Amino acid sequence: MSDPTDKVGYQIKDLKVALKQLEPMVKGKDLKGRLFLIDGNNSPSMAGVIPVTDGTVFRMRYREAWANLLFCAILGFTEGQDYTFQDDDTGDGIIVNRTKNFWFPVEHVSAMDYPKGKELPKHEDRVIGAINLKIEKDLKNPGYAKGKSLIVFLDGAEEWYPNRVGRAIAGKHNFSRVYCIGLTSSKDVIYRYSISDLRPDHSPTWIIEINDDFTDWELFRVQ
Repeated sequence: MSDPTDKVGYQIKDLKVALKQLEPMVKGKDLKGRLFLIDGNNSPSMAGVIPVTDGTVFRMRYREAWANLLFCAILGFTEGQDYTFQDDDTGDGIIVNRTKNFWFPVEHVSAMDYPKGKELPKHEDRVIGAINLKIEKDLKNPGYAKGKSLIVFLDGAEEWYPNRVGRAIAGKHNFSRVYCIGLTSSKDVIYRYSISDLRPDHSPTWIIEINDDFTDWELFRVQ
């Protein structure tokens, strides 16, 4: 799409610096024990933003900023180019390619278990259900999905197969691409995520493992 300089907002300069800055948001809880990634900052007037030290705000939920960072890390790894993200006043952020100087918008949908939310299905149904929410929104608001990539942020689905989801949603949405970022913690790595590009034929999937002190990551393809 167009030159990222025509979009006004905070742009993350260094993903590794942002990784460390996001650590307390990813690991932390508020005074009532609610996870920031699930409940945001729990401030009714600022639930969808991240406060900045200069008194302004980064217009993104904690989980959206975290998912955008993981997404940019994978894009940079697979394409060998410099990706970052910045906030936007119309959506859930924009992904910026600083190598080729273009950007594209993203929308996010959560497929996580919320303490006071309804019980969600397991496996592929959880991912498909989240995507269907955005398909329905696009039907009610024509043009909503046009030109955007959708990112599903997933937890609690247990075992699921990206290829099955990619085939199930084929031809049913108007997003440019649909991705799923899911927590897949192991006994050795707590913050380990799979990132799948949900395609009709084959859905390539990568793993990103965050090190213990949130200063670096390891990336590899698994499918």
